[in-house]
Amino acid sequence: MGRRRQLATLGLAAAGLYEATLAAARFRRRRAVFEAAQRRATLLGRPVVVVGDPDAGLHTRLARAYPCGDVCIDLRGCPACPITIPADITKTIPLINDDSVVVFVSCVLEYVADVHAATAELLRIAGDPSNLFLVAVDPLSLTSIAYPGARWRAQRGPQDWRPVTIAQKLGLAALLGAAAYGVSDDYILSGTSTPMTRSQVKHRVRVAEGAWLGLSCDDARGQVHRLRHTFGSSLVRAGVNPRVIQKLMGHSSIKMTERYMGVGDDQLQAAIVSLEGLSAKRSANTPRARSRKKKAL
Repeated sequence: MGRRRQLATLGLAAAGLYEATLAAARFRRRRAVFEAAQRRATLLGRPVVVVGDPDAGLHTRLARAYPCGDVCIDLRGCPACPITIPADITKTIPLINDDSVVVFVSCVLEYVADVHAATAELLRIAGDPSNLFLVAVDPLSLTSIAYPGARWRAQRGPQDWRPVTIAQKLGLAALLGAAAYGVSDDYILSGTSTPMTRSQVKHRVRVAEGAWLGLSCDDARGQVHRLRHTFGSSLVRAGVNPRVIQKLMGHSSIKMTERYMGVGDDQLQAAIVSLEGLSAKRSANTPRARSRKKKAL
């Protein structure tokens, strides 16, 4: 096994271990925060409203991190819970009055269309931030970007949200793809360890692109190679040295790297402004300009 494959294998293993550690910590945090919400509800004599089906995730079907509460709210309802309200939390939640419940929310706000509207509605029924108990996906995890449908990431706290951009998703996909390529050298493998064909890879990219952009699979372009362009241009905008980008992209020469280093309109405009500023400074230092300045004085 070559050095590149060893590094790629170690990198993927480390990323997997890191994500598994964060997932385990998140599981424990969900239980602890739900128990805190229950204690608060008992103190106030209020019901506990759980936002998010406790059986929606693949791993939560195997082991629940938290129960249904007194009422469970989810966009499609909570089929396994005794009392459930199908509702869009970015709009008015039916049947629940203002300042009447204690709310527990676990990793739901990351996927709503308008996180600020959803937070405002949850505060309406909770009445006070002390009655709103939130668990968010760790913003430093790969899950916060890569998970299907993720739109928001919690930053300094569970009420400080930043949007997940398509550039971040494609950049991460390109980075993980490059690592996977370093391991396999020749193939992208399916779940059965069978090499995937070019058309199969393109189809999966089209499905992911369509899901993110709200398009049908037929309307999505599914250009796999565009991931490399997005990866390169994102590094350029972040101010990464071109030689570093060359190494990350595995190019033998900087000429090849330059083909992937897209330049945006904002960068062009900034360059023009810099040039105009330099030109004005030089004009002010010509003998004629200095002479006019002396006469004016």
